[in-house]
Amino acid sequence: MYLHIRWTNFKCPHCGATWASRIVSAPRVGIEGRTCTKCGREFFSHDREWVHMTRGEKRGYLLSEWVIGWLLFYALLFIIVPGSDDKLGTVLILLGVGAVMFSPLVLARVAAIRQSNARIRAIAPRQFKLRQPRL
Repeated sequence: MYLHIRWTNFKCPHCGATWASRIVSAPRVGIEGRTCTKCGREFFSHDREWVHMTRGEKRGYLLSEWVIGWLLFYALLFIIVPGSDDKLGTVLILLGVGAVMFSPLVLARVAAIRQSNARIRAIAPRQFKLRQPRL
């Protein structure tokens, strides 16, 4: 598997002002529309609301190459665990360390997905008012 660091500067398509710089592997969950602080014009960012992401984008957001790299690292630790009489204890310690390492990432991503879904629910009744089925 090929892992690389891709640093991206996101710029306003109208004036070229940089509005974000980050390491990117897949679209992030976030607000799709931005307003440039320099020229004041609106444009679409590279972030996507959760419901607008494709299945592949969702998979890439949840299992980025960084997460896969860390999982491979922990798999390697399981393989090279020093021989001891208490293998179950060693495995449980490694699982605990992995849980501590990944829990902030998981919590942050779950929070971002919930915020995205809340934004969509807040917009949807106004935006699709005419499309609601009648009983």
